[in-house]
Amino acid sequence: MKFVIDRDSLKAALDCAIKGMDMNSTLPILSGVLITAADATLRLETTNMEVSICQRIIANVEEPGQVVVPCKLLADIVGHLPDMAISFQVEGSMLHVRCGKSSYNLNTLAPQDFPRFPDYDIESMVEVPTESLAAMVSRVAVAASSDKNRSILNGVLVNITSNMVRFVTTDSVRLAVAETKIMSEVQNFEVIAPAKTLRNVLSLASGQKSITIGTNATQIVFLFGDVVYVSRRIEGTYPNYRKLIPSSYATAVRVKVNELYDAMQRIKAMTASNSEIRFQIYPDAGLLVITSNLPDQGNAREELQVEAEGEEQMIAFNSRFIYDCVQKSDDEATMSFEMENPNKPGIFKTLGKIDFLYLVMPVRTSY
Repeated sequence: MKFVIDRDSLKAALDCAIKGMDMNSTLPILSGVLITAADATLRLETTNMEVSICQRIIANVEEPGQVVVPCKLLADIVGHLPDMAISFQVEGSMLHVRCGKSSYNLNTLAPQDFPRFPDYDIESMVEVPTESLAAMVSRVAVAASSDKNRSILNGVLVNITSNMVRFVTTDSVRLAVAETKIMSEVQNFEVIAPAKTLRNVLSLASGQKSITIGTNATQIVFLFGDVVYVSRRIEGTYPNYRKLIPSSYATAVRVKVNELYDAMQRIKAMTASNSEIRFQIYPDAGLLVITSNLPDQGNAREELQVEAEGEEQMIAFNSRFIYDCVQKSDDEATMSFEMENPNKPGIFKTLGKIDFLYLVMPVRTSY
């Protein structure tokens, strides 16, 4: 096996491949990258048995063949080589790497021991603009559960209906729903994707115009550029989130997102990480008053002029949950807030290219 490739192309491919390997595996083969050289193309594969990644890149292949080398080690070496062509040659169980005046000899692993790349017969698929996908994941990821004992809630419900893509997460205290319309109608399907998988895919596909999401009985597949990213889907039934969303409200507020965001940033100095924050709504005066209290430090009060209707009410939330919502909505002009009473969830909504709903349970007031 012998090939030559430019450093930048290989570095980018290895940065992608490393997302699929198992850093902590006791099996050396799962820390490796399988490189197959043939027909002017390199095929790089990694897997941790939950996720498998394959990418093809152009190379000058002089002798076809296969080799497995430690992925992180090779990525570290290539990342520090000068920006010029790198030559690779396998002799016996050794991979020789040459670039300018630099040379490395790496021990290899047996290609036949590397797990076979999974078959991925796609039954349903949808193509989504990468920008829209990134915006949706950014909004909903904060509400995914981090409790490893609740695997279903660790994931993102991907719901495709006609010309609508909808992402849903909940940790039982919050619920986040983001949706966007797509240009073409597709077959309806639903799958629970690991939240980490979606974040990894977006980190790898940032330069791509769109990402194709496909699914079958056991897998969720992402196709972008020359990359195939295959992940196990989370098995089980996602909670019926629709029944959690109130159908009516007693008080509603419409506020400019930038003003709410600035107020929350200012009041943040007077809140602990999970401390209480109060919303007091005065519809007749068109006023939203946000207060916080830290017994050892003092208290804070922010007043915002808003459009409001309904009853005068007060409700308290975990401050961090409200920060999470407002931070993810700062590219929208206005946000609505709805509540029925202080003991039922509050609903934050923004409408735009991405429609976003954020439900959060209240907390008992302590002051």
